[in-house]
Amino acid sequence: MGQSLELESVRKTLELMEDCIIFDLFRRSQYKANQNTYAKGKLIPGFGGSLLDKLLVGREMVDAGAGRYNDLREIPFFPDKVKDIKVLAQGTQKKQLIAPVEINKNDEIKEMYLKALNSICEPGDDKEYGSSAVLDIHCLQDLSSRIHLGKFVAECKWKANREALLPLLEGKKWKEMEDRLRDRQVEKRIYKRVKEKGERYNIKPDFIGDFYISRVIPLTMSVEIEYLKERREVWGNVP
Repeated sequence: MGQSLELESVRKTLELMEDCIIFDLFRRSQYKANQNTYAKGKLIPGFGGSLLDKLLVGREMVDAGAGRYNDLREIPFFPDKVKDIKVLAQGTQKKQLIAPVEINKNDEIKEMYLKALNSICEPGDDKEYGSSAVLDIHCLQDLSSRIHLGKFVAECKWKANREALLPLLEGKKWKEMEDRLRDRQVEKRIYKRVKEKGERYNIKPDFIGDFYISRVIPLTMSVEIEYLKERREVWGNVP
């Protein structure tokens, strides 16, 4: 995305991210489920979380220093661990394209992802815990970026459909708003496209299609609706 916000541009970014996510899942599927990686206190004595948690905290601390979380689509899984980290290299100040609202679906994303491992990985334990966790981090961060891009999608839809969305927002008609925001034809194209990519990367096509339609898109939609709710608190009803 550039310095302007257009729905087709955001959708192109989402489409490109499909390749990243499906390839991430393919790489992770080369290892077994390795449930010890996710068991709290199992592999890291004295640490209350799992090996994945430990490595993810470390990754996010490095990312925070690099300025990753200055980007409004990048949301940390451990915000309390990175909130006070100084950015070491400030980038060029970008135009603010969306309202700076705080939405964090990462707990749901992590839960969704760990359940998905049962569908893409062989059961069992090959003891490649570190390698599994490193690939998990790629998957989780890419899924998080994709889903939180829903804020940008919502801003585009608001600008294009403000007159139709405003009464639904004021009336708290969330089901009607979801129906208005969803584009079933776009979802059909996504389903077909990700199944084809699943075949290309040797990830079960039916699984990846269902994963997107029944998990990724509903979570993205929840981000869109929550964003529009919070947007009014920050920017009001301005176009």
